[in-house]
Amino acid sequence: MRSCLEQLGELLLEPANDEDVEERERESTPLIPISSMEADVIAVSEKYDLWVRTERRNTPRASLNHFRTLLRFGKWCATRGLTSLGTVEAAHVEEYLHTLGLKWKCRHCSFTKNVTARGEAPPAACEHSECGALHSYEKVIRCVERSVYEYRARLRIFFGWLKDVEEGIEVNPAPPAQRRKRRKQRGRRTRKYPLTIQYYDWEVIDALWKAIEDPNMPAEEAMLLYLLLNHAFYVWELRTVRIPSQCRPIALGAESRESLADVLSLEWQPREFSRGRQSRGRTGAILRLEPADEPWLRDLVGRFMRERNQKLRDPINPYLFVGTSRSLRGGPVSDAYFRQMIESATARITGRVCTVNILGKCSRLLYAEFGGHEGFRHLRELGLTEQHARSYAWAKPVRVVPKHANRIRTKDAKRRSSLTVPPIDVFGMPTDFEQQVRKD
Repeated sequence: MRSCLEQLGELLLEPANDEDVEERERESTPLIPISSMEADVIAVSEKYDLWVRTERRNTPRASLNHFRTLLRFGKWCATRGLTSLGTVEAAHVEEYLHTLGLKWKCRHCSFTKNVTARGEAPPAACEHSECGALHSYEKVIRCVERSVYEYRARLRIFFGWLKDVEEGIEVNPAPPAQRRKRRKQRGRRTRKYPLTIQYYDWEVIDALWKAIEDPNMPAEEAMLLYLLLNHAFYVWELRTVRIPSQCRPIALGAESRESLADVLSLEWQPREFSRGRQSRGRTGAILRLEPADEPWLRDLVGRFMRERNQKLRDPINPYLFVGTSRSLRGGPVSDAYFRQMIESATARITGRVCTVNILGKCSRLLYAEFGGHEGFRHLRELGLTEQHARSYAWAKPVRVVPKHANRIRTKDAKRRSSLTVPPIDVFGMPTDFEQQVRKD
């Protein structure tokens, strides 16, 4: 290892790899390109350099590119007889940019020559000493469109500074870049609507909370509603949340080493680093089930584990929710599994059909409104990004009324007709009111 470090040090300290001193001085002193100009030009350039470095906070290399562009434009103006900056007009800048983007190229020897004016005729013969071909020049691209835009922007910044800050000219001769007109697509929304957050009435949330604490409620549905309303789970979190290894059964029909009702904690599936392509998720690797001192929670977890062990097909399946037909053997269940379970549970409890996403938003909205100054920290602990968590403080809440069971959009007509609903929904309205109206 010592020999490897010595070799690395020799490579780093080799004189051939040292940075050229002249190049560093050139980058740190952007005024070098115009050092041979007249005194008044250098004075104006020094003021512009100070403004670029202090106001625009440009790097030395960016300032160097600015002055290189100004030097080339100054030489071009000198050949046209423009000795003062006040005599430069927009037509001069446009012609300079036009000649900057094109050049003459010989078809025989590839010798190139810059274009000097707009609409000029090609040279009669090639100027290369070894070629001299007649009528061999053709006009080709010298700079790509992006480079021409950069030159235009630097000239516009300089003349804008000269007009607004120094008040040396009255009009900025460098026009802005013309943006390409995009065709308006049909059906595309052009108006930007304010950000909104959908939520259900408190009557719906209160009815679901009472059902969670009911011991006669199916354990899997109660556990799903508990994780949505108390911990604001997303669908992908419902799919990937895991049971601790000590709480998993050793074999089919066998008991685990520790009971999940005593541990009251879940684990998250480890996520790979994605360099910003996905959210970082919740803080911590373990999720504590709260409130731990309530007896109904331990009873719910115990009932849920008994039901889970009955339909478990693979003892090494680590996921909390397991399916029978809609999931791979030993893998997580699908999104449709939770959607159908929520539709069935909410229709039986409230007489209306709720969705997984809006129930999670209701929980996060309650954290934001009743959490006080700690609401933002709670939302961050729930896995929200900083911008997403702050949006719950200023976004407009929109109350949503859950749909009737006969209005849900589903391709399975048998599943829609099999939903059990009470005669009176949570709002005090009969659930078969629309059917009676249709009959009448």
